[in-house]
Amino acid sequence: MRRLTIAKLPVSIFKENGTYVAWCPVLDISTCGSTLKEAQENFTEMVQIFIGETEKRGTLEEILKESGFVKVKQNHTPHWRTPHIVQRKIPCKIPIKA
Repeated sequence: MRRLTIAKLPVSIFKENGTYVAWCPVLDISTCGSTLKEAQENFTEMVQIFIGETEKRGTLEEILKESGFVKVKQNHTPHWRTPHIVQRKIPCKIPIKA
């Protein structure tokens, strides 16, 4: 099995109704756990499954390229550079009729 290296995969982790949710916007995959540690461990497993299944289907490189990843060589080994994501909190005023 070949090894895939992706540097600095962006993950947002938030708590929703007592559950920790880990979401990766560039791959649009998510998972959850009852603790922060469990959500992180589940996310790592989810990425491994995602990479493994897309590799089996022969669509991994296509999906990574469509998601904005760039393939680079480091020390004669292919690596995938993660797309730059700008995260900002944008105030939104939404009128709600009571």
